[in-house]
Amino acid sequence: MMSLKRLKMHHSGFTSWNEKFKCRRNECYSQISRAYQFTRVETFQGAGVISRELENHFFGRVGLFRNQVGDELLRKSDLVVTIGYDPIEYEASNWNKE
Repeated sequence: MMSLKRLKMHHSGFTSWNEKFKCRRNECYSQISRAYQFTRVETFQGAGVISRELENHFFGRVGLFRNQVGDELLRKSDLVVTIGYDPIEYEASNWNKE
């Protein structure tokens, strides 16, 4: 598991992908990633969207139990950017219970 010390250094962004956007992921996501070097997590429907070249900015998945590194990152984020977000999969009210 990724240490929270490293996580604190990378809490400026978040990206959530939905399965329906996978067809354009290489073109769109690569352009965004080159321009903005923020931390990334995925929802379970977005599995596989992040390419190997971007693994050093990937902190796993977010989900129902909010007990993963990606969930902690999301909780501490100052800015949340979602791409292909589907509220049915992961309600915004689950992002931060505080």
